[in-house]
Amino acid sequence: MHCTEFGVIRGAPRDSRQRWLADTRGAFAANGIGWTVWDYAGRFAVVASDTDRTLPASTREALGLTP
Repeated sequence: MHCTEFGVIRGAPRDSRQRWLADTRGAFAANGIGWTVWDYAGRFAVVASDTDRTLPASTREALGLTP
């Protein structure tokens, strides 16, 4: 099984957004479900902003992308 789209709309409170990403990704991982976030740079973007395409440390952590 693979979830091809999950994310949080920009404008949601940052702490709530990070918790939701972490909880959702964690649930997928715990159940062996692959995942893909929606989307890189748009209304549900994981990057910092439209002009700053870096992935914030808090988002990397929420998605389990830290060592």
